[in-house]
Amino acid sequence: MTFGSLSLIPITVNYICECFVSHPAEASITANMLRLVFGLSVAFYINDWVADVNVGWTYGMMAFLDVLSFGFIGLLMWKGHQIREWTVGGLNDTEEGEKVIETTKLVGS
Repeated sequence: MTFGSLSLIPITVNYICECFVSHPAEASITANMLRLVFGLSVAFYINDWVADVNVGWTYGMMAFLDVLSFGFIGLLMWKGHQIREWTVGGLNDTEEGEKVIETTKLVGS
């Protein structure tokens, strides 16, 4: 689980930065802040949660929420191109179709 979390974070942040190419710093800061808030907040409510519903139900509910969350990833894998074309307040920008390397003709060819 730790390996999966650590390998998924850079991919997710990179995806978010590529969706908001004109605001990569803000997108990265927001994504990392949310990750940090959710990760650090668990310590404040996990003991009460376990006391209320038992360890099995606590981790079972976490697993259910993970599966539900992965549904959004599946949606992005299926319809991601169309979703990325939507824009909110002009924040979305794309580099699709742009050339990164220009080709030049050699003299005499």
